[in-house]
Amino acid sequence: MNMITKESQELLDEFFKEHKLFFCDDVSWKIYKKDNLETRLIYLFSKFGFFETSLKELDDEYIDEQAFYKRGDNPDYHENKRFVIQEVVEEKICNPIHASFKPNDFGLDVYGNLHKTAIHPGHTRYESSVFLKKNLKKGFFYIRKKYYNNDEIFKGLKEMKSFEDIMQHWTERLLTKEEQEIRGDSNMCDFIHLMDDANNKLRKTKYHDETECYILKLWNWYSTTIDDIPYEKLLAAQRIDLLHTSRYLDYIRESSKDITNILFEKKLTIYTDSNTDVKSYFKNIQKYLLQKANEQLLFVTNKHEQFDFDVVVVDKKPDNISKLNGSKGFAIWIDKDILGSITRDIYELLVFTRKDIKLAETKDGKISVVNCRNTGDKKWTIHKEFYL
Repeated sequence: MNMITKESQELLDEFFKEHKLFFCDDVSWKIYKKDNLETRLIYLFSKFGFFETSLKELDDEYIDEQAFYKRGDNPDYHENKRFVIQEVVEEKICNPIHASFKPNDFGLDVYGNLHKTAIHPGHTRYESSVFLKKNLKKGFFYIRKKYYNNDEIFKGLKEMKSFEDIMQHWTERLLTKEEQEIRGDSNMCDFIHLMDDANNKLRKTKYHDETECYILKLWNWYSTTIDDIPYEKLLAAQRIDLLHTSRYLDYIRESSKDITNILFEKKLTIYTDSNTDVKSYFKNIQKYLLQKANEQLLFVTNKHEQFDFDVVVVDKKPDNISKLNGSKGFAIWIDKDILGSITRDIYELLVFTRKDIKLAETKDGKISVVNCRNTGDKKWTIHKEFYL
C-alpha cells in the first residue's frame, strides 16, 4: 500500500487548489514539436551523438564501470538517449512524463502551438518519442486553473484529483529476490524536495516557469519495515528505493554493452533485391542531413566519414541473413518495394538494436535489422511511421 508523508499531502492539497492535472495514455510526439528533424540531427551528428560516441565505445575504458559511473547521468549523452529510445520501442516507460501548458498570449506560435509547453521530468523520453515518431503511454498534463478553458488538448483525458489517482501511474522497479524478501508492507511517497529557483526563492518541488505550474515529481518512493522515521534518517540498509532512477545508470550501462563491438566486428551490410544504387541512395540522405546539421547545429561531427557499409544485391530475401553475414555484425534487409519510402540515414535504423535483440522488422518484413551474432529469438517491431 502506498502512503504519503504529512508534508507531501499538504503540498498536494495546495497544488489541487490552483492546478488541474490530467492523465494521458497516448501522448502525441507532436504535443510540442511538429517534426523530428532537429532531434535526428542532434542524435546523429552532435558532440555526444551516434558517430562520436560509437567510436569512443570501441575503447574498453569508455564503457569501463568506473569510468561510466564517473561520467554520471547526463541526458545529452548518446548512451542515455539510446537507452531511453530502447525503452520507448519496448513500451517500457514506467513513470509518467510531466508536461505543463499555458495559453500563448497571441494565438499560435511559430511551431503552430496554441500553448506554451514545458516538459520535465520526461524531456529525454519525449525527445525519444519525437525521434521515433512513436507516442508515449504515460503522461501527466498540467495547467493552472486560471488558464483552463476546456482546452482541446485535455479533452477525453481523466482528471487526477487525489494522491490515490496519481500513484496508480507509477510502476516500481524490478526488485532483487533479497529486496522482495525484506521489503515492508507499506510504501512511503514523498513529493517534497526543497530547491532554490533562479530568483533564490525556496520552493518545495519542481516548477515550470514557462507555464507557472508546480510539478508533482515523486522524489522519494521507498519501502521500509521501520515506521515513522523520515527518509533522510533511514540507513540505506533500512529502506528499499522503488524508483527506477536509483538504478538508472546500471540500466544504461547494461543496455550499452556490445552494441558498438557488434557493429564494428564486420562492416555493416545491406542485403537487397533492388536494382537501384542503394549505397548512393543512403549517401544522399546523409548528405542532406549533414547540410541541415551545418545550418542548425553549433557543433557538427566529421566522424561519420569513418563509417561505411556494403551493399549486396540478391534475387530474394535470404532465409538466414545471419549465416550469410558470417554470424557477425549487424545486417539490414531492404526490399526493393520499400526503398524509395525510407527517409532515414542507414545508421538511424540501428536504434532497433541491442545485444539481446535478434531481429527488428517491419510487419511486412520489407525492412529487417538483424543482430547476426545473437542466437536468440527476441524480436522488435519497426513501426511504419519511423522510416517514412
